[in-house]
Amino acid sequence: MEIGTKQVMMRLMRLIQPAVLIISTTALIAPCPQTRLSSSLGMTKSVVVVSPPGGVGEVAVVKAAEMGSAVRWFVVQSNTMKSSVSFSQDTLDTIEQAGGKVELAGADTQSLLEDPDALSAVGTWCGSADSLLCADDGIQIVTEDENQKLNEEQQWRDALKLASQQAGKSITGRKVAIVDAAADEDEDITAEQKKSPELFGFVFGGSEQSNIPKTISAALGGQVTKLRHGKLFGTPESSVSSS
Repeated sequence: MEIGTKQVMMRLMRLIQPAVLIISTTALIAPCPQTRLSSSLGMTKSVVVVSPPGGVGEVAVVKAAEMGSAVRWFVVQSNTMKSSVSFSQDTLDTIEQAGGKVELAGADTQSLLEDPDALSAVGTWCGSADSLLCADDGIQIVTEDENQKLNEEQQWRDALKLASQQAGKSITGRKVAIVDAAADEDEDITAEQKKSPELFGFVFGGSEQSNIPKTISAALGGQVTKLRHGKLFGTPESSVSSS
């Protein structure tokens, strides 16, 4: 079933923020500022997000932080289309008032695909958390060379899946994958590949990419909640005006 961006975010917030109402209520009725602070910190959820810059990933980061969560956002960048991540002052003020926070780190596709130390550092930085969310919205290469576009977008997805896999190793809480419904046919390929791995290995070029999970869900490991979205409007970006 395909759902729009608004429905995705409504479902997402229900999944990763079960304690938000308790946090808000505690803050309203507690008479002492120190009590409010300690109560909020005690109930605040910790969330790790792995995604490209902008897109659904950024929306999830901002909304979770605005609802009082401590968010660690690992940004997977393209080698050729790097962009900065920035939030408006209003967004930062709202996050601060809610008792939330956002920490940022990231790497480009080449580092994640070719440098084992850079890849292992992802799991170390993300650490443990109550929830892990991974989204591939925002993987978009703009070029007139169609072969280059397809190749670089696939490398970007592979790097994202490897980073998600590393992040998932230390997180035993809820794991959520947000994927494009149209591109989610990879799940069918994975199922067929399990039936006949030799055939698929021959057709798709052997085992050079065997260390890369076939899907984001497979990368996260364990029990994964998957949200599929239809075609989203606009261009994925991260900017002050977007947040």
